[in-house]
Amino acid sequence: MEELSRLEAIKSGLEQGKQISDSDKTYLKEKYGKLEENKKNKIPKPDSEIAHTLGHAKKPSEIDKALINLIEQLAKGEISPDQYDSLRKKTIEKYSDNK
Repeated sequence: MEELSRLEAIKSGLEQGKQISDSDKTYLKEKYGKLEENKKNKIPKPDSEIAHTLGHAKKPSEIDKALINLIEQLAKGEISPDQYDSLRKKTIEKYSDNK
């Protein structure tokens, strides 16, 4: 919490056109260095790796396929948002009854 208030104070001073102290400059350089280091250590995985992180990618179920189809129809303007809501509810009910 103390860090946040210090950063806010520095930001406020800069916005008011004030000079910041050498200790604040050093503080900001250290924070920036840590952010850069964290960014380098968090290299994003390609989508294919993410999908297979837990072993095998999960295949979409029948209800997933039906709901995706409805979303695509809505996106294309083939059905209205009200129709989408109605069909979505009916689809969920249909597949809930099958369990």
